[in-house]
Amino acid sequence: MAPYFFVPDSAREALSLRDCINACVAAGGTPACASALAIASSVQCNGTATVGTCDVWLGHHRREFDSGPFDSCLASPTVEPAAPVAPSESYGGSSYGIPGDCCVLSAGKLFEVPCDYHSNFEGAAKGLRCLCETPGSVASTTDAIAWLDAWTAADLDRRRGYLMPAVLACAFLAVLPWLVSCSVACIRGCCRTARSTATSDAESASAGSRLRDATLTAARLHSRIKRLLLGLGWALVCLYLFNIIGWTISGIRGVFEPITFPYTWWFIVSPQGPLLMLLSIQPIDAKLIRLVSIVIFSLFACFTCLSVRVMFLSSSTLAKGTWAGATCLMFIITICVAPTLRCNKQGRRTMPPRAALHRLWAVVRSAWLLIGVYVGVWSLPFHGALLDESGEIIQTEVGRGFGGLSMLVSAAVCTPRNRGRLHRWLGSLGASGTQEQEAAALASLISGHGGGVAQALLTAKEMFRVLPLGSLTAADLASNADTGLNRRVKHAALGDCDAFVSHSWRDDGDLKYAKLLEHRFASAAPTIWLDKACIDQGNIEASLSVLPVFLSSCKELLILPGSTYATRLWCVMEIFVFVQMGGERERAVILPLTDDADLLGKLVRFNAGEAQCFLPGDRHKLLATIESSFGTFHPFNKIVRGIFQDKLAHSHVRRGDREYSDDAEADDAEAARRVVWIQYHLRLGNYDEATELGWDGDQ
Repeated sequence: MAPYFFVPDSAREALSLRDCINACVAAGGTPACASALAIASSVQCNGTATVGTCDVWLGHHRREFDSGPFDSCLASPTVEPAAPVAPSESYGGSSYGIPGDCCVLSAGKLFEVPCDYHSNFEGAAKGLRCLCETPGSVASTTDAIAWLDAWTAADLDRRRGYLMPAVLACAFLAVLPWLVSCSVACIRGCCRTARSTATSDAESASAGSRLRDATLTAARLHSRIKRLLLGLGWALVCLYLFNIIGWTISGIRGVFEPITFPYTWWFIVSPQGPLLMLLSIQPIDAKLIRLVSIVIFSLFACFTCLSVRVMFLSSSTLAKGTWAGATCLMFIITICVAPTLRCNKQGRRTMPPRAALHRLWAVVRSAWLLIGVYVGVWSLPFHGALLDESGEIIQTEVGRGFGGLSMLVSAAVCTPRNRGRLHRWLGSLGASGTQEQEAAALASLISGHGGGVAQALLTAKEMFRVLPLGSLTAADLASNADTGLNRRVKHAALGDCDAFVSHSWRDDGDLKYAKLLEHRFASAAPTIWLDKACIDQGNIEASLSVLPVFLSSCKELLILPGSTYATRLWCVMEIFVFVQMGGERERAVILPLTDDADLLGKLVRFNAGEAQCFLPGDRHKLLATIESSFGTFHPFNKIVRGIFQDKLAHSHVRRGDREYSDDAEADDAEAARRVVWIQYHLRLGNYDEATELGWDGDQ
């Protein structure tokens, strides 16, 4: 009896040969072994919504798995196909990467395809039907199911054989950054030890030792943060790459899905990996920030071009709309990242590293939120994407939904405050708490010197200048404009300066001058370090980078706080650095320009986040130093406020003690102070105030 070929009346597509066995058996047949007539003609789709012809499964397969000819068939074990079978992955243009031991018929041609269902083959299998033949038999059906079960078992064994090599490769990639980081740290440690030994005789003992200790401490702190975050982030990325590694080893995409879980479940851990790696970058890592900016810009620019290409190649309106939205998103991200690149058309830097890092975080978090919303909503139950035609949950879509939720949560949690808290907590692990972070802040200020501590000390020795107090006038303190002070300074050895003057140029210059005249210096011809006079105007950046050495080379820190002092970031940083460089708090003298209680309140309520600098770049640099060392502004604010409170308390104590001191000495001090204030008011033309202080009308 000649076989009769037919396509079962069914609206369901067949995604595997197993589906065809069930469909043909239900119709009283078996998956067909195609004759020359069937190969030469087109197969009509019966009882479906499809009009005309359709692609169909056949019963032909290889007797030996993975190799050899298609020399067997489910309905007739000895029948071979009447035409050559195209190689694997040719059908539908899909790169599904599954061994093709079965075949389908499409437009009179045979194509090699995988025998059982796999998510990577699902796209190519859309619309496939079953070609059955009669008469069927119970024996042939049983043999067909047994053969397919054997094929599935052999396929799983083959996949398990690739599992251990992939695990080892993934583990090696995960620990590779740790190994490289530890090796680089050891090499740098050896070089640093040799360099410090060679230059120890030439360095200033006090400043050099403190800077070396601070540099080593900062290196340990930043290394600890980078190793933990970069290592953990890269490990999560390697988990996501696990399937790709298996694909590379085996040549089969999605090789581990049947023995593990769908690939979309890796989306749950994939968002955290890049975020943790980005967290390892600190605001002072200028070169690294620029490199990451270029990489992110290049990636999203490539994604934009790829999305445009896929959009034009898509056939359906829905697919075109989806890829059009993805193209717009990638293009917007690319435009937002562009300002973080090193130069604009004029060759100038567009923004400081700290601002660039904040921009990158804002862009990445926004992208994660948008992608998370899109992926999560697409997989929600009311879209019907979670259930297949039989009403069963599709694990692939469940994993996609949880992946979108993971992206949403990750983006929402990575706020600037939480990032700072994490850095501070990591920096305190196994360390001496705030002391290590304070030392790191000190070292960050001299990080611009490629030669390290030795070069910083040499630069400080060459550039250290002092200004004789007698050469200073009130007009010199009126503003930061050039008044010729640079011509009045003289070179001095480190340590030969009576006072470092810390002040705000926005405060009253006459009051500051009066306070300087009122102060009792240790020497008869005092010298001071004043920024406008002693900084090399031709090399300001180099002078500011060795500011810690200048501060430690002065016998005392003379603080002249006015109404704007607490709002100037450089002023407060000078106090912090002075204490960190070994300056005893007793050598820091506060001379408030006024006795206004509001001034004292501003000092003890200092907030680094609200403080400003004359140059925006300086502000970003100082704030980057604070954030990299302390994580957030709060610990730094607490330290500075403590210094102010301590000094102001001691000032009140000394003021009270003077009331009980020798009357004659107190009278002399009060008379000298009155003379200074009389001179101050006369200079301003305030004759009434001078008269109240005892001025008798003589000039």
